[in-house]
Amino acid sequence: MSGTTASIPVLRDQSSLSTDPPEGPAVSAIVEMNLEEYPAFRLGRRSKRTELRYVRTRPAPDGQTHEQVWSVRGTEGLGLPGPFEQDLYVALLVLFTEQGLPSDGRIRFTRNRLAQVIGISNSGRGYELIEQGLARLAGATVQTEHAFYRPALMGPDRERTGPTERLSLTFHILEEVRVYERAAMATARRIAALDGDPLAGRVELARPMEVSFARLGSPLVQSYERRYTKGLDTTYYFHLTRPLSRRLFRYLDKVRNSRGSFEIGLRTLADVLGLEYRFQSDIKVGLSEAHEELRATGYLAGSQYLPMAGGPGAGEKACYAFDPAFDARPRRRAGSVLPTSEPETPDEPRMPATLLLPSPTGHAVQAQEPPAVPTPSPASEGRGDHASAVFAQRVQTLVEMGITASRAERLVATYPGAHIDTQVASLRDRIVRARSGQAGIIAPRNPGGYLAQAIVDGFNAPRTGTPSASSAVVRNHGPVVEAKTGTGGELATDPPAAFGAGTYLDDLWR
Repeated sequence: MSGTTASIPVLRDQSSLSTDPPEGPAVSAIVEMNLEEYPAFRLGRRSKRTELRYVRTRPAPDGQTHEQVWSVRGTEGLGLPGPFEQDLYVALLVLFTEQGLPSDGRIRFTRNRLAQVIGISNSGRGYELIEQGLARLAGATVQTEHAFYRPALMGPDRERTGPTERLSLTFHILEEVRVYERAAMATARRIAALDGDPLAGRVELARPMEVSFARLGSPLVQSYERRYTKGLDTTYYFHLTRPLSRRLFRYLDKVRNSRGSFEIGLRTLADVLGLEYRFQSDIKVGLSEAHEELRATGYLAGSQYLPMAGGPGAGEKACYAFDPAFDARPRRRAGSVLPTSEPETPDEPRMPATLLLPSPTGHAVQAQEPPAVPTPSPASEGRGDHASAVFAQRVQTLVEMGITASRAERLVATYPGAHIDTQVASLRDRIVRARSGQAGIIAPRNPGGYLAQAIVDGFNAPRTGTPSASSAVVRNHGPVVEAKTGTGGELATDPPAAFGAGTYLDDLWR
């Protein structure tokens, strides 16, 4: 190890909060949504916790209730993943996105590239942190009890053939890690220094063309297959300085579902974030700096605590308002070259910039103007009159389905008209069947976002038919896909568009 290493800070200074928004376009990584919502990383650098545990009670169809458990345990000798592992996990997903989301879940990396994304020294000490972090991610075990279900197969008449089956699931965040070292002597010294450590043997001599890689756990890979994913603004994430600020940003950005406001019970929030506390006042103290940083950097327009319904003993809830300017930042997907003028997240009705937080006496309501009818875009100039009219009509159709005018114009200018017409017809058919009460069909909460993603990704509304036996085996333990409204004001979200078919075996957290 170089004698100058000690003078190079491994982690950037986190003694003060960020007070300005990040500069430049946002770089988005495509992230798996379960680990965005549920706790997987301890937040305190000095925390001695050996387990993260999140428990909630849900009603069953028979009128009874059942307890669902989400727990994460660290491997012996290394402990739970912590703040650094949270950053490392996000950095891995940046590389995973840059590489086109490989279907095998393998993320190729170099330690130098990971250090660059995280913002740490690419010295020997920085590499050691990365190796230890990878070991913790591979050793951490996520275990659920009664938290997943698998619907019965769809019959020829599109009816479920039996009752749903409750499942439990155990998996690792990373199922496999291989780290290769090019310099043989450096490898020998490092392995000798780590003799007897659980990390020993994870750094191997590299043969020609061998590249270090980490492989995501199977349920996480299935989430990518089923598009239970979202974009995470990693430019903003790494701009934040506090682990709790980063964790709260990831959680809120998932559960708010592109809405302008969100509220949740204070104790429920602490549990799902993974905070340690004894009293509600401890939670507020812990959240104070995170709230300050998220406001100062332009994500939150405001936050406050209000009494929950049910009287003084019911506790308090945290209420958040989000700054619309944050979602308007230009952004691009990691690995792409040109930024887009709008976020990659599905279109969703936004609250106005003058959003008011709810008060103890009620909610502030403000009228919003209806969307403007778009005019033909410059992309349609030079077309024949008939072609321009067809272009404008398709744009109008997409706007009526809930897509913003500017995005509708880009979609019509980019994708074949027949493909767009097929997706529109497919969505309309799905909505009609859902409204008629057809079993197993759910209308999207946000038709515009669903349709835009369907056009871009090329997936259709639910396919008919019965899954094969092989697909039943492969997808026996699928990912979390739905959070239903419960105590504490938790936000309900719809299943992903590519799921609700019956072609897949949907394992839902409900």
